[in-house]
Amino acid sequence: MLMYKEKYGGNMKKRLLSWLLVLVMVMSIAPMSALAAENNEPAWEQYVMSAVDYEHARFSFAAVFGKSVNITKTGIDLYNSTGKLTYSAKDDVNISSSRIKIDYTVPYRGKTLMTAELYVVADGEKYVYSFEFNMIHIHDTGDKIIEPTCTEKGYTLHGCTCDTSAYKDTYTPALGHEFVDGKCIRCGIDVLDAFTDVKRDSYCADAVQWAVANGITKGTDATHFSPNAGCTRGQVVTFLWRAAGEPTVGGNVGFVDVAPGSYCYEAVKWAVANGITKGTDATHFSPNATCTRGQVVTFMYRAEGEPAVGGNVGFVDVAPGSYCYEAVKWAVANGITKGTDATHFSPNATCTRGQVVTFLYRAQ
Repeated sequence: MLMYKEKYGGNMKKRLLSWLLVLVMVMSIAPMSALAAENNEPAWEQYVMSAVDYEHARFSFAAVFGKSVNITKTGIDLYNSTGKLTYSAKDDVNISSSRIKIDYTVPYRGKTLMTAELYVVADGEKYVYSFEFNMIHIHDTGDKIIEPTCTEKGYTLHGCTCDTSAYKDTYTPALGHEFVDGKCIRCGIDVLDAFTDVKRDSYCADAVQWAVANGITKGTDATHFSPNAGCTRGQVVTFLWRAAGEPTVGGNVGFVDVAPGSYCYEAVKWAVANGITKGTDATHFSPNATCTRGQVVTFMYRAEGEPAVGGNVGFVDVAPGSYCYEAVKWAVANGITKGTDATHFSPNATCTRGQVVTFLYRAQ
């Protein structure tokens, strides 16, 4: 495809990007165009590219001019990622033709976009025609191991990607992001750019960034934090435990529904040992039950040692003497929450993941 055309009087480097090794010019005849005759200059009429030999990555394209022109080829400059390479072309070739066919041999399997330039001499002036094309696809029927990325699984591919009979197996999990100082050390993405469901102007954006940077949570997957999802009791005590530095506690957890080796086992042990929770009954913690706003601030309040706070709670839905009354007073006094509106805390409402990390962030 013709990209641009310009007059040019001096020397011009003829660039072919990455691994272009052979240039052969072949002549044939095509009719003149009315446009070329009118403008008295060469004009592109047609562009054709076709695969000739997959094995050696040999292909050709044809560029059709609208009038007879003289083509002078003086050399080729090759460029790669490390700098300029020089390839000596054959003797200068002068061709009077209206059709030019050029064959390229590209013995490298890749996806590099290459650009070529031709000098076209007509009526005593020099024109530069530039066009670009993609490297030909090369069949590869061997087995290929595709390594996992932060967001994509790895796998083994059997057969060429263009073949409908190709298949994948031996999957390996996506690596997930590993954030240090707010950026993934593997792919470089920013925390808030990684999570598609947390906008930068969201109420919990700073809290999410802080929570991820401090290893409190990694999100629900590589691209989602799920800020509006309810947070379970197991998740809340795990967040608290991580925020406390993951202290080690001996003994057993004491609940039949929290198995050794489960993600929250050590966190629940710590929470019980520090009086943060007594479970939902004597033998159950209910780690998968959704945690309410009242329960979350109560866990946090107990983790702080239940400091005394004077005054009133200020919410009509948190009665004196209720299990979370002192905790809500403490949370309000320390700027951890302002309630769901001016007169309500909504202690029985589900506490979302976004709210939990926001409470923890404000409490630090």
